[in-house]
Amino acid sequence: MPKLPLLEKKFWFNAEPDIVNNLTGKIVLIDFWDYTCNNCIRAIPYITEWHKRYADKGLIIIGVHAPEFEFAKERENIARAVAEFNLRYPIVMDNDLTIWNYLSNRYRPARYIFDIQGMLHYHHVGEGNYVEIETMTQKLLCEINQDIELPEIMKPVRDIDAPGAVCYTVTPKMYLGNERGRIENEEACGGTGIFEFLDPGTYREDTFYLEGTWWIGSEYIRPAAENREPCSIIVNYSAAEVNMVIGPEKDDGFKVYIEQDENALTPDNKGNDIKTDYEDGRTYLLMERPKMYNIVRNNKTGRHILRLTATSHNVAAYAFTFVSSCKVSPK
Repeated sequence: MPKLPLLEKKFWFNAEPDIVNNLTGKIVLIDFWDYTCNNCIRAIPYITEWHKRYADKGLIIIGVHAPEFEFAKERENIARAVAEFNLRYPIVMDNDLTIWNYLSNRYRPARYIFDIQGMLHYHHVGEGNYVEIETMTQKLLCEINQDIELPEIMKPVRDIDAPGAVCYTVTPKMYLGNERGRIENEEACGGTGIFEFLDPGTYREDTFYLEGTWWIGSEYIRPAAENREPCSIIVNYSAAEVNMVIGPEKDDGFKVYIEQDENALTPDNKGNDIKTDYEDGRTYLLMERPKMYNIVRNNKTGRHILRLTATSHNVAAYAFTFVSSCKVSPK
């Protein structure tokens, strides 16, 4: 069984580097996450509640921030996310993925629970299994103190987390850079550089297309028209919610206009980060910093055509993630 890694890193939040010398006799839960990862963000309510419940009973939760994109390696960006999510447990920056590689991890999120001898007892990747994770945590805490008083297991935060929940299949995550993404336009050549794209008018399911002049990089794409003509990303997707990792490459304060099915978003389907221009009725994102933005929240899973339009050369678009709606089986 793998042993608890030494966690000897320079940059921590909510802890000092010498925390690695104070893990003896503790149950340690390692949570691999990235502040741009939607699945990681959705797990935060459970992680933070476990910290509140068990930090004084022998559990140490350590968030290992394993960045997926280059901008997510910047300490300032992570610090802002830690504050916004109100994370109080120790978090370590694993920019070079040494802890990730030590445990042969491949996913975000992923959780590893170690006993008081530092031996791995439990491993789970992705969302879900929250009841099982907390149950295992309580079992190991009881091995430290048989007389410990423990609370009831947390109730599900969302329908999707409930036992027996049936969720609809959604469009897989889309990366926009050429390293992991695939542009569906006929003009796409898979290279890096500036390219001109035409809107084909029809779109294959679960794909994205470009219109206008774009700079294509390995991690992200951005508008590159000489006269700042509008450039669009068109996505044919099926989901209830849409999130996007996007941000200013340099300066901030730029608008990205959003339409769904050729209409501006409405109060019934706009995401938490969408703003409305009340003069012309258009809906948009205001680029403040690189992060995951919630752009669409439909009432149920369905297929739609999403169009994002920008003019600024500084708008860098990295990825889309999609969230399902679920039905909870009656008891």
